[in-house]
Amino acid sequence: MDLIQEFDDFLDSVSLAVVRKIHGRELAPNAPSTIAKKGFDFPLVETTALLSDIHAWREGKQGHVGVKGENAYKLEIAEFGLNPPAPARPVLRLTVDEDLDPLLEIFGDKVQAKIENYLR
Repeated sequence: MDLIQEFDDFLDSVSLAVVRKIHGRELAPNAPSTIAKKGFDFPLVETTALLSDIHAWREGKQGHVGVKGENAYKLEIAEFGLNPPAPARPVLRLTVDEDLDPLLEIFGDKVQAKIENYLR
């Protein structure tokens, strides 16, 4: 496995961490009118469209995690809110704050091992 593949794998692990945040986090509840319309109170999950659109991609030497396409605005509203009526539900920022350091450590260890193997 080369370093580019390691980087791509790292980006994929970050995108999976974002999805886990949406599933496992106590997010601000939906408004009563939204709950009545949806029939449930599970913020950011009306369909699986947003969750399945969260992914990682690389452009040259830069990596990105987010949503491209028609659901991108939904993640932007979730991240920053829409005042009124939707509160911020910052899953991307929480992933960076809570999960990025351990993921970077794993990535760094893999890169270091590759360099050490190369130098042997």
